[in-house]
Amino acid sequence: TYTWLMGHSLGGLVAVNLVEKHPSDYDGILTMAGMIGGSRAEIDYMGDVRNLFDFFYPNVLPGGVCELAMPPEDLIARIIGAVMGDPNGLGAIAALTPLPGENSDQFVESLITAIDFNYRGQADLYERLDGECPYDNCDRVYAARFPVPPGLEDTVNAAIPRYCRVNSADNYLGRYYEPTGRLSVEMMTVHLVHDPIVPVFHEQLYAEKVAVYGDIGLLEQRVLPGYGHTLEIPTPEIIEAFIDLRSKVVPAPVAFTR
Repeated sequence: TYTWLMGHSLGGLVAVNLVEKHPSDYDGILTMAGMIGGSRAEIDYMGDVRNLFDFFYPNVLPGGVCELAMPPEDLIARIIGAVMGDPNGLGAIAALTPLPGENSDQFVESLITAIDFNYRGQADLYERLDGECPYDNCDRVYAARFPVPPGLEDTVNAAIPRYCRVNSADNYLGRYYEPTGRLSVEMMTVHLVHDPIVPVFHEQLYAEKVAVYGDIGLLEQRVLPGYGHTLEIPTPEIIEAFIDLRSKVVPAPVAFTR
């Protein structure tokens, strides 16, 4: 009788794509750690982390944010070694990007995760984009989200390498997929506040679009405490979210009395 969309991680973006394009086919949507802010935001986040790592730790890793290269077998050891040699660089990266974490161990794990995904995603996208770079920080203003040494923001904004995504790459990421926010069915989301793979900023990005183009009253977002991606979301929270989503759509049984 009812058809529900559910998607984890990248599957969350696929589900949003479907529900925005074919709303009459579905009754509700549930995303878990969904990449619902869109491909551009995810690619640029991973790229920013890599670009800033190379800025603060030059010559540690092969290639670059827009230079195709194979990740070294000792990728993790190189990153950890660099951070241990100069922890201030990690602090700067965490301040200038939405790097998830509450402590140094989580920040390091998030750093490694973003750089690893940048290597893998870059290789895949370069092939699809005929060698064009998918990353863009052309007009990015890097602003710290917590205190940093005086002058650091100015230094980074003046000297960080800049890359401008060409139209063909931008159009590709828009097709696969940039959400419109045109929501017309009930939607529930569940996300951990410190997600190293799909950071929680995706929730805000989608909510902002829904507020402009869709019906914000249809969107309920639940941000849970904790660090991790889809496997770390407690199963009872997912079940509860689906039950609550269903209750918004399916009429309650009518109680008959004599």
